[in-house]
Amino acid sequence: MTFPLTPERLAVLYDCLRALPPFKGWRLPPSHLVEFRTPYRLDLFGEYVESDPPRIMVSRALNGTFDHVLEILAHEMVHMAQHQSGHSSRANHNRDFARRAKAVCRVFGWDWRRF
Repeated sequence: MTFPLTPERLAVLYDCLRALPPFKGWRLPPSHLVEFRTPYRLDLFGEYVESDPPRIMVSRALNGTFDHVLEILAHEMVHMAQHQSGHSSRANHNRDFARRAKAVCRVFGWDWRRF
């Protein structure tokens, strides 16, 4: 059985991560100011879109477990933090991304090279 992912559940997970380090210090917007989508897409795990409101998408097709959903959401939140701090670029996985990803992975026990 796969984790039953909905936009509402994604918002709850977002708020949980947002309340924990290192996200807590990044001043990310509360979930009610973010659009969450959970389409059935086979071409990507997740995506952060710089829009108004900012949008985070996590695919239901490729993220079947709670752990993986949480990790993909955290990855997209790093992109959001990059954008909000002015450190995003065409190379989204730049030096700033690696620094933030390592901080997230230290807290949650994930492999930052796979993150």
